[in-house]
Amino acid sequence: MALIDALADKLQPLADRLADQSMAKETSYSIARRLASKILITCVASPIIAISGIIALLLVPGFGNPLGGLFVVAAVAPALPAAVEYMKYKTRIDDRRKKTDIEYPFFTTFSAIIARCGGTLYTAFNLAKKVKDIFPQTSKEAEEVERKAVLARMGIMRAMEGHAQGHPHRGFSTAVLTTTSVWRSGGDVIATLESLSEEALNYLSRKLRKFAEDMATFSEVMFIALILLPMGVAISAIADPNTAVSIGFIMAGVVAPILGLASYIIINSVSPRINNFFEVKTEKLLLAAVIGLSTVFISIFASWLMRVIIPLPVALSIAIAAASTALYLSIRDQVKEVEDTDMELRRYLRTVVEYRKLGIVMSDALRRASSQRYRPGFMKLIKSVSSRIAMGLGIYKAAAIARSWIARMVFWLLEVIDRFGGASPQLLEKVLELLTRYSEARDEVRSRTRIFIYLNYAAPFILSFTLAFILPILKTGVYLGPAVATSPPPVSGMPRATMPFPQASAPIEPIMNSAFLMMLIPSVLLAFSMSKGLELHPWKLVSVAITAALYIPAYYLTLALMPMTESFLLGGFRSWPR
Repeated sequence: MALIDALADKLQPLADRLADQSMAKETSYSIARRLASKILITCVASPIIAISGIIALLLVPGFGNPLGGLFVVAAVAPALPAAVEYMKYKTRIDDRRKKTDIEYPFFTTFSAIIARCGGTLYTAFNLAKKVKDIFPQTSKEAEEVERKAVLARMGIMRAMEGHAQGHPHRGFSTAVLTTTSVWRSGGDVIATLESLSEEALNYLSRKLRKFAEDMATFSEVMFIALILLPMGVAISAIADPNTAVSIGFIMAGVVAPILGLASYIIINSVSPRINNFFEVKTEKLLLAAVIGLSTVFISIFASWLMRVIIPLPVALSIAIAAASTALYLSIRDQVKEVEDTDMELRRYLRTVVEYRKLGIVMSDALRRASSQRYRPGFMKLIKSVSSRIAMGLGIYKAAAIARSWIARMVFWLLEVIDRFGGASPQLLEKVLELLTRYSEARDEVRSRTRIFIYLNYAAPFILSFTLAFILPILKTGVYLGPAVATSPPPVSGMPRATMPFPQASAPIEPIMNSAFLMMLIPSVLLAFSMSKGLELHPWKLVSVAITAALYIPAYYLTLALMPMTESFLLGGFRSWPR
């Protein structure tokens, strides 16, 4: 216990930082003691295991005894509990920083509006605490500020400063500390918050621009990997076809899924966290999976009646395309509402601002603006909002049905300006500027990365042409000589797909299947990841369905091109069938 207490005292500064930045509900001393106990276990157990391994290496004859080596490798295992404990808090800190990242510019602009209406930064925190669907992370920050100010009796200024000092997001921390410093000195808090709001908007633009660059760079790397992996396996088949088949299926079953999952994890880790609301029930997911599998079974049954075989890549493509299409159609109205709202909200808000400049009250301005022509998804939403306002609900309560996070944010700001600022057109212009900067940054993300979705669509046909020129070499033996060209042919009589494979001496069909599987799996996952990055939600599955479906014609295009390539290898263009 004395050793644990002594080590815990040494770890106290680290524990204080972890507790503050992760907003842990436990004391920093308990964190320090838990880390200390696990580190001591590591210090005792690791040497014992390592020494046991060394003794095993020395006593057992034969250098490199696997049992002793296993002991040496296992020596690092006792360090895992301490590492896991530390990473648990680091994960919370990173999650807090990422969630604050997208809310920080909006909260800073909201604080500047509140200051213009006569409120303070603490007022902004108290109001943000009440709208957890708009400020999910900032509302937690506000509750912590209130707890320190009221329950811990630190006072408003000290509570905000103490909370900001331990915040992992530099921009948020700097904004709060700058405001409190100006407030203490008796300076112009309104001008300070407006300046900070402008800095936050610039930060938002830079952040989304950086996200677009990162996503474009990663998509480019993934596209190159998609092309090179199956091409490399196909080329290696020229030297040793049987080994290439084994390598191909290992790559398709292990490496390709890992590559696809890595693309999703990386893109998801850098994408902004937008709190759009989608209602996707488990029944819809199960129904989509059943539809995908049923489509495959129906296709297999139909092919059995026609005495042909559906290749595995084609069957998998059918399943993915059918399942993703079914799931998308089941939530299409929700997706269209979010899309149409993001596209039309700025025009709607501009109309409201112009009506307010004419002196029309806010409720009438909203009603008149809703009578304009908009896209169907937004039109349906705005009509519902206008009807709810006419029934006596507040602006934010009426717009709480919106699935788009940015729409709920804008309507909340409109209500705040209407309640506290007399619906000032100048304050409404600030909301319009905020929405414009956000929309322009989103448009830049789309413009920079959309090209890679189309490249992903082209990938199966690039693979098709590549295989059509490589695989016939395995049959003709142009580069391998008679050893391969005269080897026994495969067992005949097996029913084939729509277009029969050439009777090759090398296993062409398995090589082709493994190459298509190797590209299909990561390509579909990459399409899903890029769609999530572009739309900031994972439910627009159109690109996933298209990507999977394109592998079907690409597969049979390969079969159609291979006889032409074979004829060219054997006799040139003049020997092609006319």
